[in-house]
Formats: sequence, structure tokens, C-alpha cells
Amino acid sequence: MGRPKAFVEIDSRPMVVRVAAALTEAGAEPVVVIGGDSGRIESLLLRSEPDRFPGEGPLGGIVTALQVCSGAEAVAVVSCDLIAPSSTEIRTLVSELGSDDVVVPVVNDQPQWIHAVWSQRARAALEASFTEGIRAPRNAVDSLAVRRIDVVGWRATSYADADTPADLPDKLGT
Repeated sequence: MGRPKAFVEIDSRPMVVRVAAALTEAGAEPVVVIGGDSGRIESLLLRSEPDRFPGEGPLGGIVTALQVCSGAEAVAVVSCDLIAPSSTEIRTLVSELGSDDVVVPVVNDQPQWIHAVWSQRARAALEASFTEGIRAPRNAVDSLAVRRIDVVGWRATSYADADTPADLPDKLGT
């Protein structure tokens, strides 16, 4: 992207603010940004916590989120670079968790592990996998009860992220 994706603006709002707003609207409490430029994140009036495993891949971020939000039964982990985050989709995933350890949306046959809802029940197994050197969430869920939710049609746009400038909408805020 050439710059920190969290602060790229869409409709004059940084992507991280848009994601935090969707989480808040979905009923998430607290909303915590894991990793990144804490000073800049906090200047946007968002809570920031350092990634306890920086540079160690997405599983480290998920483990950090579960540890930081240890009082929450379920933790929605949502990447900061979603183009059109949806509080409705987040609420749907939370409502589907039940007795499962993780609910993962599946878009075009691809599980979206960094847009999933994780139960605290999964924490010990994820920590053990991380300690064993596993860094990809998909490789750490074999012992977990995983519920996959197929997301099709217009709902799939809620999971589109921006990896390059070409992924961004045509009209960006400044």
C-alpha cells in the first residue's frame, strides 16, 4: 500500500475508524486496536494495545486480542483494512458462535480467519499452537470446534480488504 493501511481514508474516515465504528455498532465492548502506531490510533480516540507478538503473523494478533479482552466471552477479530465493514455481519457471526470455538466467514471458498469471532475457549489451544511455531490461524484450529458460515452475494463485500491502492474505492477522502 505504501503507507499504513489503517490510516488510509475512505469517505474522509481512516479505515481503522470505520472498522471500529462497525464493531461498536455491533455491540462490541471494548473495541481495541491491536498493534500499529499507538499514538496515531489513540489520536483518533481509539483504544490501542501493542501486539504482544509483533511481526509473528496473524495468529499472534488473534492470541493478543484474546488475552487483552480476557473478560469477554467472544472476541471479534476484524482486520483494520476492510473497505466496507458491516456491523450486521459482525452481529451475525457473534450470534452463530454458540458452543463453537470460532465462527469464520467463508467467501469464495476461502475462510476469512482475520475476520472471525473467537471464543475464549479457543485461547489455550491457540496459545499452544503459537508456542509450537504455528503462525497461520488456519493451521491452529484442528482441535477447535469451527463453524464456517458461507457468505455470498452482496454480503461478501463486507469482507473485502484493501491490499493495494487498486483495491480502494475510486473516490477516496483526503
